[in-house]
Amino acid sequence: MLHSRFFALLTSRQFEQFQVHELVCFFCLFKILSTNILCVCVCVYVRYACSLVYYGLTLGAGETSGSRYVNVAMYGLVELPAYPLCIYFINKHWAGRRKSMASFLCLAGSACLCTTFIPENAGALLSVTSLALVGKLMVSAAFNIAYVYTSELYPTVIRNAGLGVCSMSCRVGGILAPFVPSMRALHTSMPFTVFCLSGLSAACLGLLLPETLNRPAAETLEELGSPGLGRVLESKPLLYEDESCASTHK
Repeated sequence: MLHSRFFALLTSRQFEQFQVHELVCFFCLFKILSTNILCVCVCVYVRYACSLVYYGLTLGAGETSGSRYVNVAMYGLVELPAYPLCIYFINKHWAGRRKSMASFLCLAGSACLCTTFIPENAGALLSVTSLALVGKLMVSAAFNIAYVYTSELYPTVIRNAGLGVCSMSCRVGGILAPFVPSMRALHTSMPFTVFCLSGLSAACLGLLLPETLNRPAAETLEELGSPGLGRVLESKPLLYEDESCASTHK
């Protein structure tokens, strides 16, 4: 009986501490919203656009030309090359997280835009289905990078709350995605137009975010606004040169 009361008291205290911690995290998130509103809004919109285009193209696979079963299988298999592409590009100093994500989103939007100019009787190599598969590949790569990139943008004290807000925006995009293919009743190119505008706008806004490659993650809100975390992407030799110069002056 004594042990059960002790563990019940311990569990209640841990629950209260958890509630206080979550309250502090959301308070810090609102604080960062007032000072870095652009960064937070761009992160939320990029995750929303990735989810909308990703699930919209997947759910519209059965409505494209060709066998429905083959199309659905191809829409799933085309995601496999996206993982090695992400691993290769996000760790290159000339690409990084920001440029890689923006480039993949731009290519996804461009592929969806090209589908509006393809005639119905086009060949199998250059058809609406093949361009939609390219768009699915590109947005899958951008979606994977967005998970890593947004987690590095938020400081440690509010990372869980910030990622929770971004995940909520993803769910909103997933909720709206099934309704986009039904816009084909208005015009045959309307769904791909929505995907094109979403991808291109998210790519342009993503370039406004700071680069996080080869930089220490921010631990507090004060470090988020420090000049060292807001610099433009630099190569490793330049960073080493700056450190050697600083040590020489000392």
